[in-house]
Amino acid sequence: MKIIISGNYGAGNIGDEMILNGLILSLKSINSKVEITVLSADPKETEKMHNVRAVHKFPAGIKSFANYILKTGKETKKAVKNCDYFILGGGGLFSNLTFRANTIWGIQAEKAISYNKKLLQLGQSISPIENKVVRRMIKTIFTHSEIISVRDEASKERLEGWGISNEIIFVPDYAFRIPKPKEFKREKKIIICLREISTIDSKFKNDISTFLKDQIQKGYQLKFINFKNGEGFDLKLHKEIVKELPDNSYEIITPVSITELFEHFSKSELVLGMRLHSVLSAIKTQTPFIAISYSNKVIDLLKTATLEKFSIEQTKISTKELQNKMNEIEANKDEITEKLKIISNNYLEEHLKFEEKLKKYFQHV
Repeated sequence: MKIIISGNYGAGNIGDEMILNGLILSLKSINSKVEITVLSADPKETEKMHNVRAVHKFPAGIKSFANYILKTGKETKKAVKNCDYFILGGGGLFSNLTFRANTIWGIQAEKAISYNKKLLQLGQSISPIENKVVRRMIKTIFTHSEIISVRDEASKERLEGWGISNEIIFVPDYAFRIPKPKEFKREKKIIICLREISTIDSKFKNDISTFLKDQIQKGYQLKFINFKNGEGFDLKLHKEIVKELPDNSYEIITPVSITELFEHFSKSELVLGMRLHSVLSAIKTQTPFIAISYSNKVIDLLKTATLEKFSIEQTKISTKELQNKMNEIEANKDEITEKLKIISNNYLEEHLKFEEKLKKYFQHV
């Protein structure tokens, strides 16, 4: 059985790599002899991290198209033509951000359709989308999909509301398919995972800095963890926040593996997470968290898990509200930890049930 997986892989975002890791584990559990090829932005890095074959994804811009024609296209086309199944593998691929971001993934799926490949949508989340062209594209590729799983109930409702009549199954984010992380002794540390976006202003930065100064006064050490590699993105915002903090009160880390990432979380007492997979990592490691909700995918996942009370909308951040959440967590730490443990265990069970469904599908196609 030969399977192609396409998604936002090889782009330096450890959250997307968590999704891919969970997908690979799931497929190998179904069929230990499965041959997996990943369409990636950086095939060499994907092969190194996940121990699978990888080739370049289909192009969606002038530069990538030129490279596709001159160098990478032959290998990519051959891999897709020879596969049995094509999986568009989850995350928030379809959102209301930019037209181009949506078309990148539409192109990948439509290539599979053009080669008459069996198309599966696994672990998707769909934001509210106003652009009618994008919605029409999504409806086309999801209608052609033989299996559809979404990682939150709101995405299921949106797809059904757009007239997609295929069965749509709720399956938690593929990060929950990764085995339970190793447990460590907790240290008086707070993990901070922010994301640079256009709507962040000076008030947001000042409120975060003031809140963190208060926690330093209470004896907490801070760990800023970059989920996205590079000088921009997370690192840029983290550097601006730490300008206001004492030099010996923090460290900034870019994890090189999912195992390392989970170790940092497992050793900490609290997560202040804006990145979606920082919140999911908190749940996986049973670490209490305050989620900063900046997009639908964050609040949709928290609502599905009945954890929305631990979130604050990014545009409504205040030092007072952050401290109120902190006080509630400190007063109910054991109860919260137990709830996160139950959710994480239940979500892993949901994946195992879905794998039985996929196994029957692969056997009868």
